[in-house]
Amino acid sequence: MSGNPLQLQADRSVRPAVVSDAPFIARMQAEGLVASLEATLEAKLDPNLVASLKQPQVEQTWRQTLSAPTQADVVVLTAVEGAAVCGFALGVLAPADKEHAELSKVGVEIAALEVSSEHLRTGHGSRLLAAVNDSFKGRAHHLNTWICQADDARISFFQSAGFAPSGLQRKLAVGEQTVIQHLWWALS
Repeated sequence: MSGNPLQLQADRSVRPAVVSDAPFIARMQAEGLVASLEATLEAKLDPNLVASLKQPQVEQTWRQTLSAPTQADVVVLTAVEGAAVCGFALGVLAPADKEHAELSKVGVEIAALEVSSEHLRTGHGSRLLAAVNDSFKGRAHHLNTWICQADDARISFFQSAGFAPSGLQRKLAVGEQTVIQHLWWALS
């Protein structure tokens, strides 16, 4: 027999998050936030701030969130490869913003979307984004997310998914520094 042997790949899919995913989600949320802020500030964050993001209370909050009854306007999903959890997304139905034309209809805010570093560029981010969109199908006009201005990796991902800057921005205090985030959006 000639040619390449058949290579089996682990199942890659998206499922609703469960309570046992809380440690992974808390860790990924902290790592994603630190990476985004450090890319924007072009410096390492204060170790005390980083430690505060990794407190057991964050994991406990996720445990409580995931054990509560499901809410129709919130979705927490995990990307899995085989039995391994490798990413998560949090989508929230957001009311219309009458002050901004692009956002004048109900949308979905992607409040978090993280994939572990060892699973980047394997399609998990795209699967999570599509699953969040599908979760609100027929109920939302657009998707949006806030991205730190110099987070090139996140900008590149969302741009490749069809998102564009809306022109809106906000400022966040991070210690003694200010971080500017831009709102990116795409039609649902």
